[in-house]
Amino acid sequence: MNTNFLGGNLYLTFFLGAAVDTPANILVFSLIDKTGRKPIIAGGFILVALMMVTNWMMDQLFGEQIHVAVSVIQYLITKTSITCTYSAIYLFTPELFPTVLRTTANGACSMMARLGGIIASVLSMWLVEEYGKLVIIIPFAALSIMSAFVVLTFLPETLGHSLKETIEDIEGKSPSRMNMEIKMIREDKDEDNVLLKNLNGNEQSKG
Repeated sequence: MNTNFLGGNLYLTFFLGAAVDTPANILVFSLIDKTGRKPIIAGGFILVALMMVTNWMMDQLFGEQIHVAVSVIQYLITKTSITCTYSAIYLFTPELFPTVLRTTANGACSMMARLGGIIASVLSMWLVEEYGKLVIIIPFAALSIMSAFVVLTFLPETLGHSLKETIEDIEGKSPSRMNMEIKMIREDKDEDNVLLKNLNGNEQSKG
């Protein structure tokens, strides 16, 4: 759904696409601590896929009879969904990794996102010009649905959970903080008992 293929005033469409970023981010920041991270991300992916398929179907059914405003509205809904998903992912991703890996993992994910953005931009424009919308809509819509499924099925919801410190915390192999505190208290008591026994033994030997 590149702005070049929507018709109408290219500059106005581009401006509107940039303008929706602000309300989209406000919407994310208003809802993300209420609904959680996963619903926003998965919902954005699903809405993107639906808008892409709807755009292609309307193009097939009505062709050039579709008013430019309809295509622009679909584009703006898609752009809003992408912005919401992107903003939520940037908050969600660091929360998935433990402290010892958080910065490195987030940087690696950002690098792959940049590479994906570069490849997708170049590839999509070429494919649309050569083979039409359907060739790019099918893989993009399928990837969006697949991403939503992966987020909902395999990734944990981080809302209301403390950040993990180590890899062992993520894997659930490290003892909880409460258990560690109980263990430390017991060890302190054992040390106190040993000291008392030694003191009693010394007093008895002197007596």
